[in-house]
Formats: sequence, C-alpha cells, structure tokens
Amino acid sequence: MNTKVVDIIVLGNGFNALYSAYYFKKKGLSVALLLDGKPLGGVMRSVQWKNLTVDLGVHNLDLRRKSSRDFYNEILGKDLIQWEKSDFASFNGIKFTKGIECPNLEGVEGFDLGTLNCSIAANKRAKIPAKNLKDLIDFRFGYPLSDYIEKQARRFTSADLNKLSPKCIESLSFLSRVFFRSDKEMEKQKSSKPYYNEAYAVSAFSKEKEFLGSNAYGKTFGYPKGGLLTFCRKFEDYLKENKIKLISGKVVKCSSLNKLKKIELDDETICSKQIYSTIPIRQTYEMFLGEKYDDYKNIGGTILVAYRIKGKNLGKEIGYEYIHDFSPDAQFFRVGAVGIKAEEIAEGIVCVEIPFDPKKSSSKSHEIKPERVWKRIRDLKFVGSCRDYCDVKILKHGRTHTFLTIKEEREDGKLEGILKDREIYTVPTLLRGREAFINYFKINQYPED
Repeated sequence: MNTKVVDIIVLGNGFNALYSAYYFKKKGLSVALLLDGKPLGGVMRSVQWKNLTVDLGVHNLDLRRKSSRDFYNEILGKDLIQWEKSDFASFNGIKFTKGIECPNLEGVEGFDLGTLNCSIAANKRAKIPAKNLKDLIDFRFGYPLSDYIEKQARRFTSADLNKLSPKCIESLSFLSRVFFRSDKEMEKQKSSKPYYNEAYAVSAFSKEKEFLGSNAYGKTFGYPKGGLLTFCRKFEDYLKENKIKLISGKVVKCSSLNKLKKIELDDETICSKQIYSTIPIRQTYEMFLGEKYDDYKNIGGTILVAYRIKGKNLGKEIGYEYIHDFSPDAQFFRVGAVGIKAEEIAEGIVCVEIPFDPKKSSSKSHEIKPERVWKRIRDLKFVGSCRDYCDVKILKHGRTHTFLTIKEEREDGKLEGILKDREIYTVPTLLRGREAFINYFKINQYPED
C-alpha cells in the first residue's frame, strides 16, 4: 500500500474546505483534500435539469474582499462574470429594502425606528451573557423586535428556544449576518474606510444610527458562466495543476497516534500532523477517535423549487437578483434568479428556497404548492406581471441548519478541545457561510485595500 505524507489534510467538500486547501497551497504547504465521499462543492455546486443549471444553496459569488476576488479570478478566469451594485431586496410585509438580507423593520407590527436604535445601541442588558437563544433575542433587542425575530426563527425550527444554545443564531444565517454579527468586529471594518462602511450593515457600536440595511448595499458580485458547475469543474482542474491530493474514495480507517494522523483508503494511506476539518465535530471525532455520538436533536434543511421560464427580454423582466421575504405571510425565505440576470439568457431558472423542518414535515401546511408560491413571487414583482413558468421541479436540498441544545453545545466543546490537543482543528457545528472557516481560524485577514 502506498503512503503519502502531506503538511495539512483538509476535510470537507464545501466552499470553506475548498478555499482552505487553496489558501494553504498558496502558503507553500503540501495539501490533501478529503471529500468524505461527497461531491466536490457542497452548496457551491449545481444540478442539471432539462439542459438548464439549477444552482444549489449559493447563487452568487461575493467579490467585496480582495481575497475573494483574487480567488475567483484565479479559478474561473474568463468564466467569471462581475457586476457592481446588485439588485437585492428584502420585503417586510409593508415595503422593500434594497440591500443584502437586511429588512427595514420600521412600521412592522407597530415597531418604530427609535425603538430599534435604543434596543441595539443603548440596551445595556445586551452585554449580559444569555442562558439560551430566547434570552439572547430578548436581551439584545427587547419588545417588540424580539417577537419579530422569534417568529422568523420559527420558520426554520420548531425546537424550544429556551433549550437551545444562544449560539444557535449562527444557524440562522439571515438573522446572524443582519442582526447578531453586527458587533465590534463589523464596526471595526466599517470604520476602517468608506468602502467597508457601505458594504456592512449598521452595528450596535455604529456612530451613525441608520436602520439596519440602509448602508448594506452590495458592491462587487460575480457568477460563473454556466453556473456553479463551471466553478466546481475548474476547481478540480486547479487541484490537479497544483498537485493538491484529492481524496474522493471510500475511507477504510482513520487514526491519530503520536501526533500523526492517518487516513487509510483501499489502495493508499495519507498521513499528516495537522487536520483542518469543516465537517461536523461529532463526525470528525468519530473518524479519528472511534467513539460515536448521537446526531443532533434539532436539524433543518431547505427545499428548492426550481421554475423554468422563457422570454426574449427575460433578464430585464426579472426585478431583482434576490428577494428575501420577511413578511408575516411569507411562503419562502429567498427567491433568486442570478443566473438569468448575469448571463442575459432567454431561458433560465427562478430558484425558491423554502425552510424545511423534519419535525413539521408530516404537516399538510408544509406541502409545497408551486402555483401558490409562484403567485407570491409575482405579487412581489420579482417577475413581470404577465410572466408564467413553463415547468417546475421540487428538490430537497437537504440538511443546512443545526440547532444545538445547551447540553449538546457543552458536549461539542469538550470534543473540540480533545481534537485540538491532537492538532485536529474543527469548525463549531453552528458556523455556516462561505467564510466561516476562514474567519474562525483567522487563516486569512481582511484585505488592506
């Protein structure tokens, strides 16, 4: 059996794993990437349907940071489409807010802008450590905004918020980025230069107290020609060209002995002193220490509804690249048509993301009714008033959210510490997003430009 020794093994198949492999290689280290038997790309990939591309999860490429622009330019080259000031919007049931997942909450259920400023900027209780997720929401915002946010969280999980870890807000990416990561770190970036002040939402420490979203307009974004399938194909080419070992076969055994980690396949063994894992902590622990833990009690996912539409001026009839619906009668979380807008095609996909909670899946209220969802899309003027779809396909995107109980978080913390002692570095299960891994390990800094 062949044995290969590398400086670092990265575990995972999503963006965080791919970028980490790329980053470590740039540092001059030898790298192996273990996909754990899954397709390369994670949510950074697509499926083909009737000669069209349906992007899963991620639909646009965020190019606001120099590191991101450099990465995507190097991987995609001429296949990268770039544009400025994206047409993103949020709807709160009363009016639209142009921005990125940032609704203007003024006027929602009697909520006023002054209360928002006080609850975020002046609420001293926000600094008190919260015992659970409900406490965090109540302490940070107070009534009535806390009620609004709790209702939004209920779209994604039916778990008792009093029993969930406060860090579960990280699993609700739209709330996390808009409301909860708006802290000292965000303000530090906002105050560094005008560019970042326009790129990030208002924080609890902002000197300017605009409503959330007023200065969160998108700047530079991108899209791969032909969809995210193009990105995955070209990243595989990059791995080969730069001699990054891609481990896609079945893993027979993993072990950690005397600081040396071994991953045994059918025909070879990959060894390294350091492991960086983007897969769940419990799965990583089981792989290398053999002890199995029960899965998390509260998980959720996303159902994708893909509508095929046609038209000569199709791109112009799409009102936005994205709309996030935060209204009380919202039937979905997000609807997007980035591919149609970016490539100016005459036939494309409008993709709708609907929260999926397995505990509610047997309920008739959670059955997907494409005609009803499409009517909502038209009511929001996402598509032209006369536009209808040619065909529809429902895809169960799968597991995208994890809501840890307080006990589970405590257990994960112990496992994380044991793994770290063996130089196996893991991402907390609650961290999500395309840059969660990078930021958590601080393997990449904010650009100077």
